[in-house]
Amino acid sequence: MHLTLRTIIPVVAVISYVLLFFGVATSKPQNAMRSRFRLYLFAMLVWSLAAFIVLQNVGDTLFWFRLMTSSALASMIALFFFTQAAVTKKIRIATYIYIYSLVAILVIQFTHWVISYAEIINGELVYEFTPFVANVDGPD
Repeated sequence: MHLTLRTIIPVVAVISYVLLFFGVATSKPQNAMRSRFRLYLFAMLVWSLAAFIVLQNVGDTLFWFRLMTSSALASMIALFFFTQAAVTKKIRIATYIYIYSLVAILVIQFTHWVISYAEIINGELVYEFTPFVANVDGPD
């Protein structure tokens, strides 16, 4: 592993999210906002780790790119979940948003319906989304 920006940035991100996660997890008092913020930090930790693995071309690039994509969606949903705890006005369709997002994450991660191809070629990430990407990523 060579120390380049492609290496340093994801490693620093992973370390930062781990430190923030444990800082929030051990702070008192634990309330809904902190527990929901931990979900966001965890999703971003997974995203950073998956990005590092993809950029280092270790393992199955398609699997890790799908994990990177689905954890990015998970981080958006976790941020929405956190916001629901922070504001007094609740959104009535939040349950449907969570269900839709969970289904979208599962479809992205475990099928070829959204990401059909991902590979590192000559040091560059080459990937292909299917037209179905608009159906799972549309509400973002």
